[in-house]
Amino acid sequence: MPFTLNDVEAIFKEGDFKEFVRRLKRIGVLAYDYNNQIGEFTFYGADGYQAVLPSNGLLLEPVEKADTEAAQRSVKKRLQGALEFSQFSKEMAAAGIFSWETNLEKLSVEYYNKKGEVAYREVFASIFD
Repeated sequence: MPFTLNDVEAIFKEGDFKEFVRRLKRIGVLAYDYNNQIGEFTFYGADGYQAVLPSNGLLLEPVEKADTEAAQRSVKKRLQGALEFSQFSKEMAAAGIFSWETNLEKLSVEYYNKKGEVAYREVFASIFD
C-alpha cells in the first residue's frame, strides 16, 4: 500500500534533514518537490503515486536572479542541521530559488530559478556516511 498524506504529515517536522529523509524513505517516498512561491510539497512514490501537502503558509517570492553561492551556503547550513525548514525556504527565496526537486534514491536535489532552469545541484549522500 502506498504512503498516505497522513503518513507524510506525521513525520513532517522542523529539524533534522537527515532524519526527515530516512523517515520518508521508510514509508516509500521516492522523491518530492517543493514550490517556494506557494509553499506546497508533492511527494512521489512507486507507480506514479503522488500525495500533495497543501500550502504551509510560507508564500515567498524568490528574487529574479539566482545567487548560486548564497544557495550553496544555505544548503550547507540545512544539511548540517543549522537551519530549520522555514528559515531555509526564506534564504532560498532570497537566493532566487523558486522550487526544488529532491530525489531520495539518488540522494540529490536540483534547485530551480524562476525561469525553471536548474540553478544549483546538490548531492547529499555524504550526510549518510
